[in-house]
Amino acid sequence: MSEHLTDQAPGSIRIGVVDDHPIVLRGVISGLAQIAPDIEVDFLVSSVKDLDWDRNARPDLVLLDVDLDDGSDPEANVAMVVGRGLRVLLFTASTRPAQLRALVSAGASGLALKSDPEEDLVDAIRSVAAGNSRCPVTSRKRC
Repeated sequence: MSEHLTDQAPGSIRIGVVDDHPIVLRGVISGLAQIAPDIEVDFLVSSVKDLDWDRNARPDLVLLDVDLDDGSDPEANVAMVVGRGLRVLLFTASTRPAQLRALVSAGASGLALKSDPEEDLVDAIRSVAAGNSRCPVTSRKRC
């Protein structure tokens, strides 16, 4: 699944989303549209290898699912996206501290848990897009 969705409006934050669950992808779009109109989803893909680096616009950050079912290595995924000069916000249900620390060491700028309220995801996106690192209050020991 790969979709290019929007042209960026002035003053907006543009994100790309990598998640292998279509319902999660659609839920992110719907939730953000309702509570954060300044955040635009530029593209959706189900794996990092599906990113078309020439076609996809350069978002302000990539919201990256940690546990993709494509057999890819999470650290390699982070490194690939960061290597393209993009910020990565991990988006996960995982709370494995060692893995999350390794992903932050690989270059991820922060973490948003799928179990956290939508407002926390919006805050994390805005923080990382502004160039800050972001670890949710409930997960500070994990980052």
